[in-house]
Amino acid sequence: MKTTARILGVIALLASFIGTALGADYPQKPIRVIVPLAAGGGSDIFARMLQPGLQQDLGVPVVIVNVPGAGTAIGSRQVLTAGSDGYTVLLNHVALHSLYALGKTDFSYKDFAVVAGTTAVPNMIAVRADSPYKSLADLFGAAKEKPDSIVAGVNIGAPNHLSIALAAARGGGAKFRYVQTGGATQTVTALLGGQAAVGVLTTADAAPFRDTNELRFIAVLDDDRNADYPDVPTAKEQGVDVRMVLDYYWYMPKGTPQERIDRFADALEKLMNDEATRKSLKELLIDPTFTRGKDAEAALAAGLSATQDAAKAAGLGKK
Repeated sequence: MKTTARILGVIALLASFIGTALGADYPQKPIRVIVPLAAGGGSDIFARMLQPGLQQDLGVPVVIVNVPGAGTAIGSRQVLTAGSDGYTVLLNHVALHSLYALGKTDFSYKDFAVVAGTTAVPNMIAVRADSPYKSLADLFGAAKEKPDSIVAGVNIGAPNHLSIALAAARGGGAKFRYVQTGGATQTVTALLGGQAAVGVLTTADAAPFRDTNELRFIAVLDDDRNADYPDVPTAKEQGVDVRMVLDYYWYMPKGTPQERIDRFADALEKLMNDEATRKSLKELLIDPTFTRGKDAEAALAAGLSATQDAAKAAGLGKK
């Protein structure tokens, strides 16, 4: 028995030494961050904002690689199948949930090693400034009174579509007529031109219209009011329990040594607490946040569940 105990003790010591070594010698070469969206978009801009700070902290080049296509599926899958050595990282948001909820991918966040969550960009429900709808009660009441008559401009199957579909379902079953407009720019054009009566914009996308008399924001789809839009009530304040936020998460392939995951997460946490970085993000109306470990896993689980509910509400969920 004593011999067995000694052997087990030696094995544990070796495992601890190997784990420490894996963390101590990382990183030693460039790290690739896969952004599964086109260059110049919000995700790409965010990644490149953090790039210099990550390089300084990690001591190696951090290379941003744009791999757009299939709603982020192509780039995400590239990380999913990459080597688990800590040198390939994925940056993605709620699109990872959406693809899985819609049955467009066979993998979810659970198939990656979660590094950390950084920043939150809430969605808001918007109407034109001269719209008769001044609250969710006004909007959903009208949509229930005359189902499928109010046009919602969305990108079918995208977060802006799923956000309003879930809010409508939880707001008493309001029925909109969903029309394909596209992303934020196209949705704003449709709202201002009268082709759509309601749409969804992130707080960042809505920034140019915050102090104009062109759009009215009637609900923030987050747990609390947004500091940049203090007069806009949350959906929850209006009796609709929904949170649909673009939370950015960083992932590595499954099997990546925990020490390497922690090293990269430490660098991200330091950046999210850096005053200059926080100021730059807030200038873009992006809320600098940080979560890791069990808190990150719990937030991702809640996000996936809400997205699956939203997909079902939109009639687009897995059969």
